Amino acid sequence: MNKELIQLIKRVSSLVSKLPDETDRSWLVTTYLSLKKASAYNYKKDAFSKLAKSNQDAILLKINSLDPRKLSVTEKDWIAGYFFNNAMFRIVALAEIGLIILFEKKEKKQAPRDYRLLSQWYEKTFTMKLKKVQLARKRVNKFKHEPRSAVKNKKYETMREGIDAFKELLSLLEQI
Repeated sequence: MNKELIQLIKRVSSLVSKLPDETDRSWLVTTYLSLKKASAYNYKKDAFSKLAKSNQDAILLKINSLDPRKLSVTEKDWIAGYFFNNAMFRIVALAEIGLIILFEKKEKKQAPRDYRLLSQWYEKTFTMKLKKVQLARKRVNKFKHEPRSAVKNKKYETMREGIDAFKELLSLLEQI
């Protein structure tokens, strides 16, 4: 995965100077950096929520003063999850912003503020789907609205899924 992420930096770099300010190019770069950091911390899936609350609390209370060279596996799991979740939130936000900008650029009129309509338009116009982004979007929306549970598995939480969603986002932004 690290090799694949290294290859994606070329696409990110070429987009930075091409994208309009409205896309928030800094979010694109920080999304990439978050995925890269999650991978560096060996993110696989959400391991932190499986811990006992007392173990979670102990890690969270000392996380600000952690020396990265002395992190336990569990502490690294939390940090890796943080970076992964950060990337997912940004992928979802950037995809929605990108769809609006692309629609307005291509159609020369104000875009609807309905993600479903915009993603259908994108699929018809560019014959590309945002399948992985949609799965990330469902995960983010569920994360925003549902109480946390250590026993429920999240449906979208692996590095592979994150990288695939990021690739779709890059393809979308490359159309702008």
